Amino acid sequence: MTTSLAVKALGKTDFGVFGVVVSIAGLIMIVSDSLGWSAQRQMAIYLAQEDETLLKRSFGTCWAMVILLACLPVVYVFIRGKWTLDQLAIPDDRQEVAWWSLQTIIIGMAVGLLATPHRSLMLAKQDIVLLTLFEAADSMLRLGAACLAYFTEYDPLFIFSVATGGATGFCALGIVIICTIRYRIARAWPASIHRGQAKELLRIGGWDMALSGLWRVRTQGSQIILNLAFGPAINAANGIANQAAGYQHNLAFAILRAAHPAIIQRYAAGSITSLHRLMLVTSKYMMLAMSLLLIPLIFESETILMLWLHNPPAFTSELLILTAIWMAINNLTAGHTSVIYASGNLKKLTLSLMLVELIGFVIAGLWLIRYQGPVWGGAAVIVIITLMGVYTRACIGGEIAHLRFWQWLRYTVLPWIAVTGVVSLIVWLITYYFPPSSMRLMTVCVITVLMIPLLSWIIAMEKWEREQLIDVARSVLSTAVPNHLKWRIGAWFLR
Repeated sequence: MTTSLAVKALGKTDFGVFGVVVSIAGLIMIVSDSLGWSAQRQMAIYLAQEDETLLKRSFGTCWAMVILLACLPVVYVFIRGKWTLDQLAIPDDRQEVAWWSLQTIIIGMAVGLLATPHRSLMLAKQDIVLLTLFEAADSMLRLGAACLAYFTEYDPLFIFSVATGGATGFCALGIVIICTIRYRIARAWPASIHRGQAKELLRIGGWDMALSGLWRVRTQGSQIILNLAFGPAINAANGIANQAAGYQHNLAFAILRAAHPAIIQRYAAGSITSLHRLMLVTSKYMMLAMSLLLIPLIFESETILMLWLHNPPAFTSELLILTAIWMAINNLTAGHTSVIYASGNLKKLTLSLMLVELIGFVIAGLWLIRYQGPVWGGAAVIVIITLMGVYTRACIGGEIAHLRFWQWLRYTVLPWIAVTGVVSLIVWLITYYFPPSSMRLMTVCVITVLMIPLLSWIIAMEKWEREQLIDVARSVLSTAVPNHLKWRIGAWFLR
């Protein structure tokens, strides 16, 4: 809803300009936002070891470093931001507004960065509910930003940028305040930098910065390539595709957010059997969850875009399908990635992925800019390099956790392929015999939502998984149902 309203408020060209401005801001923030995963890793390990002193030192050190690093991108934007925008294909009459928009967005991101240690602490303690509430609040504020841009009498692009940056900063400050109230450790003074903790954070954070840079080059660097090759109108199409495909990633990320600290703790405790199970089911459940949206996005992309935006930019459907595919398969090794972070040995993974990603980025850039390749060419290249990256992470993470490659194929990849393949075949038959319509889309969604959980239970889950799920359901029901109702339900069944 936010995207649809923003496109109406800004128009396709200004929405494309907003997308490329956000991409520039994201690339500038590479250096500063690389401490999140390394801080969460350290805090999860110290929580598993019940070492409150090291936990407090790690938190305080991370916070002090984040405050210092948050200033760097803001300074860069004020000094070189206008020059950076001049290198892009932005209409002359929108250059000034784009410059002010970049400043407001980068300030919002910098304020959001201040909550990095607090967010990492809450994740390490698996305080998922509060973080989910803040994410929901951020989504509502962004919707409010789109409404404000739609009804304002001032420049919609500038108003939308200010409100979006403000939403990021406001939610970050809320996380800082709530975390400080809930946890005594979060009251550590940010100036208390400890050399040992800083060295460990930078050791992991340095390689994580490179990994984050590769991800930014993939998602936001592609926006810049498309801007140089085709202009801001295609940026609008790619931005919509990334946002729509990102919804499936957000659906599955809740699983990873809960599993990541648990994987780190099991790795630190040396629980190999439990670690293997958690690695495999994390990736499998994420893929199955993403398939709930992936299948409708692939088979009904044009209908979804027409109902969502009424008049989507050209090539949005093609970009959406390819983006949804690579975002999905990228999570086939989510469990392996968590183990690699838990080990702290990111060097081998980073160098391997850097080679693959940069080669793919160069190929895509040359194909689109110099040889006038198709609009979807960059997304197709990303699908290929994502598959190569998945294989790389499976090998490196499996070696660290002593998990064989065939085990990953047998217990993660093949169950997902089987479930998704059966549902996709049924959906394909429907799309083959019936013309596009809202009724066909509804039918596809209903079949997908019903069939994936059913087939997951029958095909994808092992016996121990089904037993554990039943135990969890019984525990939840026994907690949720009052005692006087339990007696009545039991008496009813005995009749």
